[in-house]
Amino acid sequence: MSRKIPGEAEARWKVHVEKWKSSGLSLRNFAEQEKLNINSLWAWKKRLLGTTPRSAPELVPLVVVSKPSELESNAVYELVLRSSHTLRVPADFDDKTLRRLLDTLGGG
Repeated sequence: MSRKIPGEAEARWKVHVEKWKSSGLSLRNFAEQEKLNINSLWAWKKRLLGTTPRSAPELVPLVVVSKPSELESNAVYELVLRSSHTLRVPADFDDKTLRRLLDTLGGG
């Protein structure tokens, strides 16, 4: 059995995580492309990037300023979070895309 060099695994996974970050791919797609174990990649990403579980953003009462007419193709819904972040959603939004966005932001 070969001896493990301290920090060898961390150095190897750091290269993978950096490559994933610059790839633009989802973690799963990158792992498949590079033939890496998705669970190991996720665990090392969390360890190296200090990823902590996201808490859901606080929601506040929604105030409807005006209701867009069906003719307004450029109408948007605007959500302003307490964190001062603003989320603008087109009136003709795709609910699956919005769900993915909210999941990414930690609100799903």
